[in-house]
Amino acid sequence: MFASFNYEAFKPQQEILDKCYRIELTKNDTPLWKIRKWCLARTDSFIWIETVENEDAYLIDEGDDFPVKHFFYFYAPQDVLLFKLKWL
Repeated sequence: MFASFNYEAFKPQQEILDKCYRIELTKNDTPLWKIRKWCLARTDSFIWIETVENEDAYLIDEGDDFPVKHFFYFYAPQDVLLFKLKWL
């Protein structure tokens, strides 16, 4: 049932994401679903989470098997500040 789920169908258009504030989160032990749940409950301007594999980081940081970066998109600066205070 969920094997063919395409999350990209829900992704906002790139023009919208370009207008947002983008916060990079790399080193965090908290599960991504918990951070997303916090964003939805505490902020009004949360738009999207993007996960990108970083192959260059794998060459530098030998401790991570699959290094990834998570980008959180917000359109209000006060929510960006709140996110940074909580998770960075």
